[in-house]
Amino acid sequence: MLRTHFRWEYLPLICIALMLVMSAAAYTFLPDMMIVHWDFSVRTDGYARKATAVLILPIIGLGIICMQLIGRYVAHDGGLEIRFSKAVKFAMPILLIAHAGIIAVGLVSGLRG
Repeated sequence: MLRTHFRWEYLPLICIALMLVMSAAAYTFLPDMMIVHWDFSVRTDGYARKATAVLILPIIGLGIICMQLIGRYVAHDGGLEIRFSKAVKFAMPILLIAHAGIIAVGLVSGLRG
């Protein structure tokens, strides 16, 4: 019987891929200026252009992944294996959820106005 296991090591890469797919799928429907930040009272306090809004969190995620891989490469004297820490595996789904929220708010505001 063929048995497959989800490779948790790939979770950060899957999250980045999903963010990029969401951005590409929604890009044409988004307004030129998007809400990207809210304060603790859930009042808008940050805007960005569409291109910045759809790319900033995937770029931050890629930066985190690159830092993790470079750190492992340096610490292991050149041996590079793809293994991410628990912190990275925890942070990437949070970035994915935040990115989905920004895209969703952009789509709703794009439909309204």
